[in-house]
This record gives sequence, C-alpha cells and structure tokens, in this order.
Amino acid sequence: MVTTAPASSVAAGDSTTFIVTFTPTGSGTRNATIHIANNSCSATDYDFALQGTGILQGAALSFDGVNDFISAPLPKGGPVYYFNGKIDEVRMWDIVRTQAQIQAFMNCEIQVVTTGLKANYHFNQGVPSGVNTSVTSLTDASGNNKTGTLTNFALSGATSNWVAPGGVASGVSCTPVIAGFSPASGCPNTTPVVITGAGFTGATAVSFGGTAALSFTVNTATQITATPASGTTGTIAVTGPNGTGVSATTFIFNTSPTITCPGNQAANTPINSCSAAVTYSSSPTTGTAPIAITYSFTGATTSSDTGDGSGSTFNKGTTTVTLTAANACGTATCSFDVVVTDAPAPTITCPSDTAVNANDAGCTYNGSIGTATATDNCPIVTVTGPVPAGPYSLGTTVITWTATDAAGLTATCTQTVTVTNPATVTITAEAPLPFAAEIRSLYHQPVPVS
Repeated sequence: MVTTAPASSVAAGDSTTFIVTFTPTGSGTRNATIHIANNSCSATDYDFALQGTGILQGAALSFDGVNDFISAPLPKGGPVYYFNGKIDEVRMWDIVRTQAQIQAFMNCEIQVVTTGLKANYHFNQGVPSGVNTSVTSLTDASGNNKTGTLTNFALSGATSNWVAPGGVASGVSCTPVIAGFSPASGCPNTTPVVITGAGFTGATAVSFGGTAALSFTVNTATQITATPASGTTGTIAVTGPNGTGVSATTFIFNTSPTITCPGNQAANTPINSCSAAVTYSSSPTTGTAPIAITYSFTGATTSSDTGDGSGSTFNKGTTTVTLTAANACGTATCSFDVVVTDAPAPTITCPSDTAVNANDAGCTYNGSIGTATATDNCPIVTVTGPVPAGPYSLGTTVITWTATDAAGLTATCTQTVTVTNPATVTITAEAPLPFAAEIRSLYHQPVPVS
C-alpha cells in the first residue's frame, strides 16, 4: 500500500518520493507492482516489482503439560502443576478487581501503564510454531519489568512453543469502559461528576452529550472526576489512548431559571387609605425544579419575602419590585414599578356662619370668626383662607376656605360673616320745627325727630 503518495507530476530533472508499506495479514510471500506513467515521447512507463515475506508474530504460548514453565520475579508458593494448553493475556494486580472490570477487559489488551497492574503479559512474541529457540523471555508490558523466563520449552513446532492465534487478537487495545457516574444530572460549569469504570489511565478527553467537559481529572484507572460545560443531555464519553468508551445511560443537563416580570403597575388609593393592594402576575419560570421565587420592594414600600409579592399593600408613591428565581444552577431577576396615586381629595369643614357687631371706630369688626378644619386619606393637608382676626367691614362677607393635600388635590367651603352697627342718635328740638326733618346719623341709621 502506498502510504505516502508521490507528486502528481515530475518535471524533467526533478524527483519525487513515495513510501510503500507492507502489512502482512498472514505468513508467506507477497508480490506487488507499482506502475508510474510517463508522458514523454522519448521514454517508456516505469514498473517496479516488490516482494515481501509476511511473518506473523506469536499470539499465545503453548504448554506441553510435562515440565515447561515460566518463572518471573513475582510472589509464588504452593504446589507446582504443569499446565497443558495455550495461555494468552495474563495480568497480575495488587488491587481488587470487580466482575464488571474483569469482563470489560477480558477480550482486549491493556496497552498503557495502569495503577495496580503489577505484571501484564500479552504473549505476542516469536514466530507461530516456528523455530523460536532464541525467544526465551516473556515480556512484561506493565512497566514494572517483571520479565518472565521460559524453562524447558521446546520452542519449535506446534507444542511447547509460541503459537497463533491466541485468546485475544494481538493489538486489540482495551478502550475505556464506563460502568456508571454520579450524580445522574447536574448544572453546566459547576457540577462535578464522578465517573467510574476501567481503562481510564491516560484518558485524553471526556465529553457530555457530545460537548467536551469543562475540565476533568483522572483520579485512578477506574475513576475520573469531570465538570460538564454547557451542553445537551446525552451520554458520557471517555477517550483514552486505545479508543473511546461511552456510558449506557445519559447525563441530564439541568438548566438555570428564567423569570419574566409584568409591565409597570398603576393603582389609586381608596377613600380613607394612603395605600393600595395591587395584584399582578409574573410569567412562569423555566429551568430545572425546584425553583424558589422571592421578591424585594424598595422605594415607597420596603419589604421582602418568598413568592412574587402579588396582592401586597403598596404605599402611595413609586415602589420598585424585584423578583428573583433561583435553583441549584443559578439565579435570574427582573423588576418593574408599582405606582400608587393619591386619588381622593381632602375633606374640609368651615366654621359656622356668624353675625357680629362692629367693634372698631372704623365701622369694622376685628375678632375671631373660627378656622376651617380638614382631613385627608394621606397626610399632610394644609388649610388656607382669610386672616381669622379680620378686619371685616359692615355688611355681609363671604369667606372661602381651601384645603390642599400633598398630592395637590383641593377642597373648598364658604363661611358668611355679617357685621352690623347697633348704635343710634336721638335729637330733641326746643321748639317745634315747621317742617319735618330727617337726620341721618354718622352711622347711616334712620334717626327719628320729635
């Protein structure tokens, strides 16, 4: 097979390079021809004949059951029994292996250094059933150099020798195996997930639902702690030097909440109250349950509690309502204003109408006539009117009193003040007058003459 292709064309005087790789699938001689076309009229095409001899590697070791054995620098003891048969893929651990872990790796080769694996023999040596008298050591792939020594093996023929095939196909690497994970759901970017299984040593990637993890740590060959990034619900995958293992169940992504506030709210105060109850509705939140809703009032009204605060009593003025939705993945807030307006005008009561006598030489009245009083649903209310002490001229005066509240709403009432002069003047003539006369006093009152 041409594994590195040459240039598509080569100019006169130039050169190109290509590589041909021979990968035999069985023993024996293999032949191939490489043809290079030439478009020059002065030269012919080029043909290259290649020949290779395939020699497969041994995949197992055959024991004769008589006296051949392997010695290795490992703890041993007890009676000696000679095995009759083939052996392939032997591993020795100093940690307990679960049934699931053993079954996950029974048909593959562990080709990386793994915690707890003290010796790892693949038996991929020698020429199957060939003359292998020089191959007298069993290579340890654990990285611990526990090389075995073959003793009393014939190392030729189909028995007591390197043979093929073995119980495990040579070169079939063990991919990571995911046995489980916890928790089964979590928040992106925050929830650590513990993945258990086997074959995690040298893991190069972890993904959740097809999205690469935010971070991960290989704790041991059987455990990884990973934090998922934002993604969609799906399986967990662990990629190692020998392939990718996928979980049998899905990891569920929890989502942060959202909340939508209503628009600004307006209300009028009722009679005899400086506040109003306001009811509103917030849009349902989205996100993974449970979701806690809380509210906070600032401004004219201050308060906070669970729920959205709908139906609360709001003071006159502007109150800002802030709603917060929170779950394990995060929080979301929104806000709006509740404006309560003072609608009822104040109520005013005037003093009773009054009639008084002038008490001043200028024919006026100087003295109290009373003061109007006012009430309002909201403090403060101001009463304005005339100067209560006068002066008030003779005759009838209509007085208007005005009450004004803090919202600028007004109410009025009137009071009548009547001023009279009770004084009279009597004139007595010493002799009868020949004519009738009418004399008016300085007070403009009729004066009888006699």
